[in-house]
Amino acid sequence: MCGECRDGALCDKVTGNCTSGCRLSVLKPPLCTECEAGSYGDDCSTECGACSNDLCNHINGSCDQCVKNFALPLCKVNASFSTTTPRPAGNVGGDKAANTGDGPPIPVIAGSVVGGVVFLVLALILLVFLIRRRRSSRKKPDEVRVMQRTDVTTDHANPVYQNERDPDSGPISTPDTTDEQYARPTALVKPHLLPRSKPRPTQAGHMYENVSVNGEVYPRPSRRSTANMADTDAGDDVDVLETTDDTRAAETAYYNDPVYMTSQAATLGLDRVQQYLLDRLRGDTLDDEFENLPYGHQRDHEVGSKEENRSKNRFNSSILPYDATRVVLHGNSGPDSNDYINASYVRGFSNKTYIAAQGPKTNSVGDFWRMVWQEKITHIVMLTNLKEAGKNKCVEYWPRRGKQCKYSSVDVTGLEVEQRADCVIRTFDVKRSGGGPSRHVTQYHYVTWPDHSVPTATALVDFWRTVTTSHRNQQSPSPLLVHCSAGVGRTGTFIALDIAMDGAQKRSEIDIFAIVQRMREDRVNMVQTKSQYRFVHEAILEAYTSRHTRLALLTFNSVFPFDIDPIKTNDRIDSEFKLLNQMKVLLHKPSHTVAENEENIGKNRTLDILPDDSHLACLSSPVRGRNQYINGVFVSTFFSRRGCIMTQLPLYHTMVDIWRLVDGNDVTTIVSLGAEVDGSEADCCYWPRQEGQSKEFGPFTVTLSSKAILGQHLTSYMVSLQSRNHSYDREVYVLQYSGWTYEVPDSTPDILHLVDLINARAIIVQCFDGATKSGLFRAVCDVISRMSYDRDVDVYMAVRHVQIARPESVGSLVQYRYLYHVIQEHQKRNAVYNNA
Repeated sequence: MCGECRDGALCDKVTGNCTSGCRLSVLKPPLCTECEAGSYGDDCSTECGACSNDLCNHINGSCDQCVKNFALPLCKVNASFSTTTPRPAGNVGGDKAANTGDGPPIPVIAGSVVGGVVFLVLALILLVFLIRRRRSSRKKPDEVRVMQRTDVTTDHANPVYQNERDPDSGPISTPDTTDEQYARPTALVKPHLLPRSKPRPTQAGHMYENVSVNGEVYPRPSRRSTANMADTDAGDDVDVLETTDDTRAAETAYYNDPVYMTSQAATLGLDRVQQYLLDRLRGDTLDDEFENLPYGHQRDHEVGSKEENRSKNRFNSSILPYDATRVVLHGNSGPDSNDYINASYVRGFSNKTYIAAQGPKTNSVGDFWRMVWQEKITHIVMLTNLKEAGKNKCVEYWPRRGKQCKYSSVDVTGLEVEQRADCVIRTFDVKRSGGGPSRHVTQYHYVTWPDHSVPTATALVDFWRTVTTSHRNQQSPSPLLVHCSAGVGRTGTFIALDIAMDGAQKRSEIDIFAIVQRMREDRVNMVQTKSQYRFVHEAILEAYTSRHTRLALLTFNSVFPFDIDPIKTNDRIDSEFKLLNQMKVLLHKPSHTVAENEENIGKNRTLDILPDDSHLACLSSPVRGRNQYINGVFVSTFFSRRGCIMTQLPLYHTMVDIWRLVDGNDVTTIVSLGAEVDGSEADCCYWPRQEGQSKEFGPFTVTLSSKAILGQHLTSYMVSLQSRNHSYDREVYVLQYSGWTYEVPDSTPDILHLVDLINARAIIVQCFDGATKSGLFRAVCDVISRMSYDRDVDVYMAVRHVQIARPESVGSLVQYRYLYHVIQEHQKRNAVYNNA
């Protein structure tokens, strides 16, 4: 496949080189592909800063997260985040200067004084209200009674694997797993018997009332009532079993936060599995429960400790497979005669088996592929990057696309590579050296698991569904092979999610403590940290709640045989929307420290919709007298974790910033949504409307090259962006959809045409407030992408992804129904095309 050659030229058919040069200077010559991980900028010649996962934006070098003590966006400065750039001495100009990027307007002192007084009065009223509410809530009895159980047993009487031997048993038994330890018909939900520890105060004062079960009106949560769930900084797959003081402090801070719904969750129409998970997440028992799990090696592990095998272990003696459950390699003689690999069988639900393995080292890659062939593996789940925080986590054990490599006695050929927002899907052809039949093996590589933290439950559950849907469809069952770096932390988290969901869906029963306890009988320290143990509960709640939201595209018309009208009731769709509002309590409490900074507060159209610090799109193009802030957030797309930026219509004094956003993120397309504005807002048009006309914004000159009418309400503007900071011009398309007066667009055909035009480009989606229309359009794009690539429909999950970054998105039932209406219209349009 050719890269992006200059002027659309074709690359050399043999080498793939672009002889005419690259379309952009930030592409890597001679193939003109995006920079490899760890580099960015012109010719990919600049190294990324201290990004937590060693990955940065290939254009501007910005990082998602920095290693400790380094500052965003480039993670090259050992300092805390600063919202300001150095200012010139003296006063900053007025409105005209603001329009050209020379500084914000002078604040009105009288207005500030009055605003301050009003703020103090409101704060006092709010304080009195909270005190009274807290006092009244303390008088309420706890409405949720936690069941106790005494039936958690450890069963060694029935050995499971071919090389497992009980000291008191006879010959080695054949595999015979049973689900009785996970599912007993006498109880629906079986919480773990809580440890006898000193009780801690509950968070009864935190009430969340953002869901109306009986009615159809679901008010958005106010900023004061959003659930508080901060990111944890707990370690993952640590090199040694001891945890550092910094990690303990971080975990303590994380778990002391008031996180989840209180006993009022019982009024939300939840079933008992959901209620059980919510109660445990909001309670104070998970940490003590985690401490009661077996820790360290509990069984014999002599083979892994042998001198000849020590070099094959990534973490020396701290993480070794048990002799009874290790994978034993067979077959070869000579240099490959060693039967050892650091991998273990893990029992699942209903005779299902997994293999948990460490990430291959250079001297164990051959062993890894021998195991893949021997165990008839068809699906590999990889949960680590090759390098994280400057440390090697795993070697690249696979060939690139189109290449063939010989690993020990196995030949592997790279076939296909598919890039998605949070993962890369690679397909290989695998066969024994010397000929014979071959098998296809698919690797699902999750690339956005943050170092020393956990991902969002929504992202991991979406990934898990992609893996398990494919694995269930294989012709002959084989173990699911899962690995991270050590093969215990992230690996255990993923396997625990799958085991728990098997039990919850088949028998509506779940006991996470028993699941993890049993996993640790098969491999040491599975689900390694407190944060991962808590995250398992969170991910299971997400997966269980959304277990019926995904539909195969072939069945969609039978499920929805009649036309869907966004303003009319639809029981199935409306029930999903209720689930969506229930799950909003799982969103992290937004942190708006940058947006609420005194210097930035006047750049927001409304204080009800502010960018969260963790998703903030910082401006990297420097303009004298202006800082890095814009009211915009990165939102994941189907193809890229940061493939879209949602932002508001610029204010008069912030128009220069939207072009800084374009320039700093290699944006090729802006989608502008909403009806034409009148009055003062008409002055905020940030691109010229007449061909040949130019407008200046700070160092940028924007010239309209051409204009085309594409639909009833859809117009395309091609503009040339010139910057005094660059020697080249950039072509940017502004696609304006103006037929959107109320909650949903007036013309669905125009919206579908607009989705076709943007495809997988890096885009900015802009509406008046940066959420109401932009969020719905972003969800439309993801729903249609999933239909095209996975041949299924999951509106619920598409909206959840958008709401992670912009909780205010798709806030009405009418908008949620409209997404289903769009699917129907898309199907009808495709049917017409196919018939033609």
